[in-house]
Amino acid sequence: RSLWDICKQYTKEPACWQKLGPLNEINANRRIAPGTRIRIPAAWLKVPAASATILFVQGKVECQTPDGQSQPAAEDDKLPIGASIVTHDGSATIGFADGSTIVLEAHSALTLDTLSNFEDAGMVDSTVRLQHGTIKTRVIKREPRSLFKTITPTAVASVRGTEYRVNLVPAQQTEQKQKALVEVYEGLVDVGAQQTSFPVPAEYGIVTRQGEAPQAPVKLLTAPVFSSRQTSYSRTMDADGIQTEAIQITWHEVAGAASYRLQILADPAQSNTEKLLQNYKTTNNGVSVNGLKAGCYRLDLRANDQAGLQGMAGYSKLCLARRLAAPLIHAPSDVSAGTSLSVSWQAVTGSTHYQIELAEDAQFTRGLKSIDSLQPSFTLQGETPVYIRVTAMGEKGNASLPSRSLFWQPSKPEEEDWTVLIPIGLYLIGLILI
Repeated sequence: RSLWDICKQYTKEPACWQKLGPLNEINANRRIAPGTRIRIPAAWLKVPAASATILFVQGKVECQTPDGQSQPAAEDDKLPIGASIVTHDGSATIGFADGSTIVLEAHSALTLDTLSNFEDAGMVDSTVRLQHGTIKTRVIKREPRSLFKTITPTAVASVRGTEYRVNLVPAQQTEQKQKALVEVYEGLVDVGAQQTSFPVPAEYGIVTRQGEAPQAPVKLLTAPVFSSRQTSYSRTMDADGIQTEAIQITWHEVAGAASYRLQILADPAQSNTEKLLQNYKTTNNGVSVNGLKAGCYRLDLRANDQAGLQGMAGYSKLCLARRLAAPLIHAPSDVSAGTSLSVSWQAVTGSTHYQIELAEDAQFTRGLKSIDSLQPSFTLQGETPVYIRVTAMGEKGNASLPSRSLFWQPSKPEEEDWTVLIPIGLYLIGLILI
């Protein structure tokens, strides 16, 4: 293409083609090679340039302006054409003028190439360029339909209302060429490279390699099913309210799966923005989840096939509460005196009642019985040696860790003197009679 073509299509500036060359250090008489980046002043454009907005940031994420300056990304930041966002160990969600969103996973880099808002027609065209990493895109279905393109070094994905994911995999020793994996979860995506294009429908994925035509679309793996489990947990947390006691999440194996990916997102009931908080990848059918704050979350679980395509999602809910403090049990210094024992502890904030466990062994595997008490104290009577511990119980199954265990060895009551003298007296009387 020439500067004349570009000016005619995109600008309203008089004598644009004469000005645009010097501005970009391009000879006005030569054709422009594909991939050349051209700067056009916003005031020259026929269609006013739109901007994107950072809706959510988690972890270390940077925003780079078109002139190359970098700063930490923050929610509500505006991203103009040419801006880039780079996720390091974090994630980010970007919103576009028509309500479409992109979620960038960790270690990704994305540049906004085109953001056009045709206000008269109500249409929005957006083009993003994925340098590396993974993005999941949800394009809003609306009329008139907007056009959304994701460009990678290996392929271009074009959609008008759908949900899809693009994962750019770098070249490795076992894979000599960079490749892009495109998975479609809703709608239809056109994926093209090397003058070959495939329409990829929902529940299908496609693999493209740099310099090669795309492979034919293949069916994505079915959604994994979570193992039967509870959805509400209480766990120990540190002073900052961060979970320090893990939760084991498991699921049933999916035929053909090479690995699994579990993502933890903010509860959709609390926010309309998709917020990616944690990302786990494993070859097993379970992970240990840690480092969350109290609250509810959405679990998004998918199986990856041998080519790396990520399948359909299985969903579940996870609610987490701070575990109640363990009762600090008090007892008399002499716990062997008599046939009764009084035990007490300080009331635990948030508890509704207490569970007192009695067992024959210190591991509490041979339990005798369990007693519920509304008060932070109880009195035990008996003659059998027993181990004792107390657990604070709260609402929705929230329970503390057990208190320290206490061993009680009841002493037998002392026999009165006269009960000892009776046999002796009978013995003496027998001697006299003899």
